[in-house]
Amino acid sequence: MGVLAGRRGARVIGLVAILAGTISGLSSSPGQARADPPPPPNFSFTMSANNVVPGPGDTTGMDEDGSLYGSNTPGELCFSVTIPFDSPQSIGLYQAGAGSTGALILDLSDYLSGTTCFDGIPQPTIDALVADAADYYIQVDTFDFPDGASRGQLVYDPPTIFVSVASFFCPSDVKFPPNPKTVAKECGGMALPGQSFVGPVGYTSTNVAGGFAYDERVHGPAGFDEGLEDSSIAGGGTCNPSTHICSFGAAPYEFFPQPGPITVDPTLIPKGMKLAYDQAEIQNETGVAVKYGSNGHIAFNMTGRYNGFATITYYFTGSPKLAPPSALAPTVDLAKAPVAADGGIALSLQFGATEMGSAAATYQLQVQVDGHAGQSVMTTTKPFATVREPAGHRYQFRVQATDQFGTASSWSQGSTDTLAVVQDSSPTITYTGSGGGWTTAASTGAYGGTTTSSSDSSALASVVVTGNEIGLVMPLEPGGGHAVYQGPNGQQTIHLLGSSLAPRQMIVIDNFGSNSSQQLYLQPDGDGRIDLDAIVVLRVLPAPLQVGGGVGSGRGTVSRVP
Repeated sequence: MGVLAGRRGARVIGLVAILAGTISGLSSSPGQARADPPPPPNFSFTMSANNVVPGPGDTTGMDEDGSLYGSNTPGELCFSVTIPFDSPQSIGLYQAGAGSTGALILDLSDYLSGTTCFDGIPQPTIDALVADAADYYIQVDTFDFPDGASRGQLVYDPPTIFVSVASFFCPSDVKFPPNPKTVAKECGGMALPGQSFVGPVGYTSTNVAGGFAYDERVHGPAGFDEGLEDSSIAGGGTCNPSTHICSFGAAPYEFFPQPGPITVDPTLIPKGMKLAYDQAEIQNETGVAVKYGSNGHIAFNMTGRYNGFATITYYFTGSPKLAPPSALAPTVDLAKAPVAADGGIALSLQFGATEMGSAAATYQLQVQVDGHAGQSVMTTTKPFATVREPAGHRYQFRVQATDQFGTASSWSQGSTDTLAVVQDSSPTITYTGSGGGWTTAASTGAYGGTTTSSSDSSALASVVVTGNEIGLVMPLEPGGGHAVYQGPNGQQTIHLLGSSLAPRQMIVIDNFGSNSSQQLYLQPDGDGRIDLDAIVVLRVLPAPLQVGGGVGSGRGTVSRVP
């Protein structure tokens, strides 16, 4: 067999990730054997000094993976590898199995000067590579290692078939076969073990309420039998080999070797779930017979159908056993709403946007006050709420989510938080000023009955507080002016002019980011009166309270902020 040279400057042809293309002018009856023209062949190899015979080669060079692949031009092979040596002399394709040496079949040395594809290769030579790739190897020679610096044995990568396995979780009253609009509105995509994704049901990117483990198995030729969770991708594409997800929010995709029949069979259906319907669609091919069996068994033979791809869809109904909603733990912040006349401080609660099933989840919210039994706060379909609580207590909120099938998650506890108030008359606040200074007097509607006021631009109020977040309580009023507040997050100008008196406004909320002691300052601009009413301090305690559950009574009124 003669030695073949390369074509300098040939165009690079990349590996086709998805064997795309449409079939036109071809037809066959169901079950009739018909093969598409096979795609160009692909080979891979790993270059290593340890593979050189008699060897070893140049062990200073790193092992490198490379590829030899056919283009869409008949008789052309393209080559790609990183050369781990500074001065390689030649590269070639040789015929011999591992552990032996053989004759040069294709001189690839022009690759060193920019040639990437080599044409004029007889088809019998390419066919021989496909038939017995292991009997050929790539070798790089250098000046110091003229008999081989690094070598890699060829591995044939067979053509692959594209298979999409999608699963949906639907309410029990959905009729099958389902209408696509019904699926989009009422059903949600399900994920493989350890994965979930955003869909109509609101699953997030972590295993939270609504996620559960399930898998499908794929069977193929030569005993191929793997679950989607642990199978590998055999033919390029944009899928992530570790997660089997092609793009975020999409169904799981796989590439499987051909030829041979492929069967998709779910072997694990979660307790409480029912496989209600399954279907297969073969695209870009005609005449492929699909056989359905029990327990979601779907079989079809795609031998030689290189242009097609199959989509298998399973529809489940029922109530799966839910994973604990680890992402649902309530977080608490001060809300920018007035302090109530009875002293209730507005708190903003966030407990995750996770939804379960095909409709918004129902959330049961409870609070434990000063370590006592949990008290019911509200039931809501929204993953957030605003409540009012009085200062001087410890609070720990918890939430439980229930899907539209009535399946409830476990309770998820938030942190333990304390609410404290520094009144305007507190000795911890330092008031200074060279002009009119500050005046403390009774004030209508004030949180503690008094406010401390000033219109002197030289006046300054300062205080050190310890917590995670503070709220500055001041009134809006006719004749109100501007002031500058300064905390750990910088300065901000506040506006206190109102058409009428509006007491106990939460004018500023400043979050420290963590529990810490911070110096705060308040200074009038001098263009009107400002009144300091109080400073609310929210502090997160180091660890949650260890208390019993249960809904009791004997706590203050809790209400939604209008």
